[in-house]
Amino acid sequence: MKKEHFDHIIRHFNATRYNIANSNYRIEIEGSAIASQLYVDECASGFGVEYRENCIIGSLPTREIAEEVIQYIKDTEMLFI
Repeated sequence: MKKEHFDHIIRHFNATRYNIANSNYRIEIEGSAIASQLYVDECASGFGVEYRENCIIGSLPTREIAEEVIQYIKDTEMLFI
């Protein structure tokens, strides 16, 4: 996932309202986070969008929001190639 795509997702869902750390782009996902490999995981602070056991976007209040984030990532992936 490119940084521009990640930033778009964070802005679209206003994800920093759930956790300020959501604004931190993780370099290990650059070019490697494939939308089809993202999944929702539950943690103490809510739900997170994860890739290879790394939380990309966390502290989301519901599983449904996390699933919506993943679907939106898949739907917009082609815009950021």
